[in-house]
Amino acid sequence: MEENKIIGYKAFYLVDDKLVDKFDNVYEEKETYHYDGDVIFHRSGFHMCLNPEDTLRYLDAFVNEVVICEVEGSGKSHEYWDDYNEYYDMYSVEDLTIIKQLSKKELLDIIKNKTFMKKDRFIKGMPLANCEINYLLENIRYTTEGSFLTTAIEYNIERQNEVKKEKAKARVRK
Repeated sequence: MEENKIIGYKAFYLVDDKLVDKFDNVYEEKETYHYDGDVIFHRSGFHMCLNPEDTLRYLDAFVNEVVICEVEGSGKSHEYWDDYNEYYDMYSVEDLTIIKQLSKKELLDIIKNKTFMKKDRFIKGMPLANCEINYLLENIRYTTEGSFLTTAIEYNIERQNEVKKEKAKARVRK
């Protein structure tokens, strides 16, 4: 168990302009939250990731509106790695401060300079408009990496269309 400050990211559902985690707890920017008890990833404490794209593993941004916040973890912490799925640098922390909600542009600027795998994960996890996808790809479009990301882009578009159809069906049933 380590005690230090960690700057990272946490995804939230955006519900009525409120930051809500998957357990329906509500958070506010610039506030600090404390967890009493043992801090163990997947069990207790506040969870966060060093990479914004990894936060999308826990919330479905295609079904519900999701935002990613920059956060600071402190106090006791527990680091978790998932070697099998290649997720690293994930933490559970005792104290969590919500620094700020990142705009889509800020997120894209962060992701733009990441590796192929991290861009792929972000594109598959976050609904993106064509202009946002083009922004991510503008420097790599004609490289091998750019052609591999085509699959991620196709998945993104298919997933958005799939969710739109499901929502339309749900409206018809009402």
